[in-house]
Amino acid sequence: MHKIVLGLLVVFALMACNIPQKSQDNKVDVEASQSTDKMEWWRNDRFGMFIHFGLYSQCEGYWKDESIGGIGEWIFKHAKIPVDEYKELANTFTCENMDVDAWAKLAKESGMKYVVITTKHHDGFALFHSKVNDFNVVDATPYSKDIIAEFVEACRKYDLKIGFYYSQYQDWSYQGAGGNNWDKPYAWSKEGFKNYMDEKALPQVRELLTNYGKIDMIWFDTPGKMKKEESEAFLNLAKDVQPKIIVSGRVGNDVGDYVQMEDNDLPKRRPDFDWEAPVTMNHTWAYKRDDHHWKSAGYMLWQLTYSAAMGGNYLLNIGPKGDGSVPQESVNRLKVIGDWMKVNSEVIYEADPSPFVNAFNWGGITHKGNKLYLNITDWPKRQLSIFGLQNKVNKAYFLASGDAVETSREGEYLVLALPDEAPDRNATVVVLEIEGEPIVNQALVQKLDGQIILESELAENTTGRMTHFGSVKKWMKPKGKLAWDFEVTQAGKFKVEVITTGFKRMAWPEKPALWDGGHKVKIVVDEQEIKGEVDKDRTEKAPHDLYNDFKVAEMGTVTIKEAGRHHLELVAETIVNSNKAGLAVRMVRLVPSK
Repeated sequence: MHKIVLGLLVVFALMACNIPQKSQDNKVDVEASQSTDKMEWWRNDRFGMFIHFGLYSQCEGYWKDESIGGIGEWIFKHAKIPVDEYKELANTFTCENMDVDAWAKLAKESGMKYVVITTKHHDGFALFHSKVNDFNVVDATPYSKDIIAEFVEACRKYDLKIGFYYSQYQDWSYQGAGGNNWDKPYAWSKEGFKNYMDEKALPQVRELLTNYGKIDMIWFDTPGKMKKEESEAFLNLAKDVQPKIIVSGRVGNDVGDYVQMEDNDLPKRRPDFDWEAPVTMNHTWAYKRDDHHWKSAGYMLWQLTYSAAMGGNYLLNIGPKGDGSVPQESVNRLKVIGDWMKVNSEVIYEADPSPFVNAFNWGGITHKGNKLYLNITDWPKRQLSIFGLQNKVNKAYFLASGDAVETSREGEYLVLALPDEAPDRNATVVVLEIEGEPIVNQALVQKLDGQIILESELAENTTGRMTHFGSVKKWMKPKGKLAWDFEVTQAGKFKVEVITTGFKRMAWPEKPALWDGGHKVKIVVDEQEIKGEVDKDRTEKAPHDLYNDFKVAEMGTVTIKEAGRHHLELVAETIVNSNKAGLAVRMVRLVPSK
C-alpha cells in the first residue's frame, strides 16, 4: 500500500479518539492479519457478492399463508416453526430454475471479484453433501445434487475467489445448539452445544475445507455465547486445513483476520483495520416476495465507492427465489453497477483508501500514487470544496470522458467548478493528478457553506457506549460526554442543533426504530454554555440512511469570535429511556445565524 503523508501532527490524537468501535463478537487480531500477505488479494479486490439461499427461500416470507415479519432467512425462528415441520420444506426443494453458473457469471459481469455463499445458515440445512448429518441437499431433497460443488466449479470458471458462509453457533434444528428458544428439545445447553460442535459443526467445516479444493475465505456468523476456546477451535481448524484461508471476525471472541461491520452499516471515519460491510439490496437477505424496498443502483454505487474510500470491502447480497432464479430487480441493479465498473473500476481495484480520515458529504476518495479519484455520488451545486489537500494540483478531469475540470484555491480549500448536472447521475469520477504523495490536513473543519458538522463517531467518547449506524447506542445513564476539537474558518454566530436517531433492529427492518426524547443536556462551546432539552423540534431526511430520519433539537445560539481551533462538549444531565433507546446522538450541528 502506498504511504500516506499526514499534514498535521494533530491527526494522531484525532485518530485515537474514536475509530468505529467493534463489538465484543467482532474484534480481530489486527497484527496477525497485517503480518501476512494472504490479505493482499482481499484488500485489492474490494467488491464481492453474498448469496443467501436455502430452504427458507421457498417460503418467500410466508408460513401457512401468513406473512411473517423480519428478514427472510429467519422465518424459522420468527414464525416459531416446530423443527419437524420446518424440515418438511426439504421435500419440495427442487431448484427447478437454479443456474449456479449464471450466479457466478452475474457476479463477474457486475465487477465482483469474490463470492460468499451460505453453505449452512442458522436453520441447520446444508447446501452440500455432508456425511456427518443428513439434513443436507443431497440426502434430504429431491434436487439431490451438491450445490456447493456446482458453485465452486462455476466460480473457478469465472476466476472468482471462493468464500463459504457457515453458521457456527446457531443451528435451530440441532438439539443443544444455539438460537432455538421455541422448540424446547432444541434449546441451547452447555452439554448439547459441545456435542453439536464435536458431532456436526466442526466436522462439517472440515468437510467444506477438505472436499472442494482451495477455498479463499470462510465467513462465520453470530458467535453468541461461544467461549474464546470454542471460537479458536473453528479458527484453528480452518487454518490447519487451509493455511492461507481468510477467517472472518464473526468467528467471535477477538479472533479472526478482519472486522465485519454490522449489517448495512458503514463507518463515518476511516478505520485503521481491515473491514468489510455486508449489505442487502432491499431489507432482507433471503428472498421475500413482499419486500419491495429496493435500493437504487446509485445508492449501492455510493456504498461501494464509500467503502473503498474508507479502506473496506463491500459485500453485496443477492437472495435467489425458492426455485433458484435471481430476482429481476437484483439483476437490473447489478447490470447498472457492472456497466459503471467497466468504465471506472480503477477507482476500486488495487486502489488505496482516502488520505483523509474523515468522510465527505458528496462521496469519497480513493487514490493510486499521485492520482486522487473523487467518487462523487451526491452531486453538489456548481462547485465542490475539499479542505486540507496541501499538494499542487497539476491536472483535473472527468475519468469517463477526459474532459478538464477547473480548480482554484480559497485559503485551504481546493474548489472544483462543476456543471449543473452530473455527467453520470449514479457516480461521477473526477481525477486529480497532484505533485507527489497526498499531504493533507486532517482537522475536523467547518464546511465552506459555514456549517460545522460534529458526528458522534468522530467524538472523543467517554460515555462507555459505542456507536450504531452513526449514533451513540443505548446511552441510558448520564455519565461521560462527547467532545470534539474543530477548526473554524468563518467566525460568527451559530445556531446549535442536536440531532438524534432511533435504534434499529436489523433482524426486523420493517419495524419503526426505537427513539426517546426529552433528555436534558449541557453543551459547552469554549467558555459558552447552553442547557436545553433534546427532543424533536423537526425531522429531516437522513442522508444515506434508509432506516431512520433525523430528529432535530434546537438548543440555542453561540458566538465564535475568531477563526482557529475550538472545542465543544455535550454532557447529558438527565436521560429518558422509556422506549429503551436512550440518548442516541448522531451529531451536533452548528449552523450560521444572522
